[in-house]
Amino acid sequence: MAAGRELAGAPKKLGDIRLTVNDYGLVIGTLDRGGGELMRVEVAISGRLGLEQLDAFRALMPRADNTVTLPPLLSIRTLPPLPDGTPGIAQLIQWYARFTFTPRESPQIWSGEARVKLGGTPFDPLDDIKVTGVVAGFYIEGDMELGIIRRVKEWKLVWE
Repeated sequence: MAAGRELAGAPKKLGDIRLTVNDYGLVIGTLDRGGGELMRVEVAISGRLGLEQLDAFRALMPRADNTVTLPPLLSIRTLPPLPDGTPGIAQLIQWYARFTFTPRESPQIWSGEARVKLGGTPFDPLDDIKVTGVVAGFYIEGDMELGIIRRVKEWKLVWE
């Protein structure tokens, strides 16, 4: 996890992530950083799903047994140029995320109506992004594996 930015260009910042489920079946996830709430996700649980019901999303997330592979992810990894004139590089990296549901015999997959609220700070202006709609909300338990697939493109960076 610590090498994600250097290996795949995955953005990393320290934050406080909290996940709670109240007595009414409302799952609340928050991400706080720098004294401000950057993200809040709420899912009003209305039903439990079986793995076979996830097959409706097969085109986006193919499933093998109790593991789904999310759509390919892209990020930009940069090594800036050095002051002595040594050029830097920027690379477009394609990577994958694979999620395995647990427990294997009876996966915990819950769904319901959801909403997402983005907040911001001067260092993390997520509130500049407008959420225009939420398709579905899920609460799932499992393990996630991230890995690099390939370098898509590379550019040289120089001081101007």
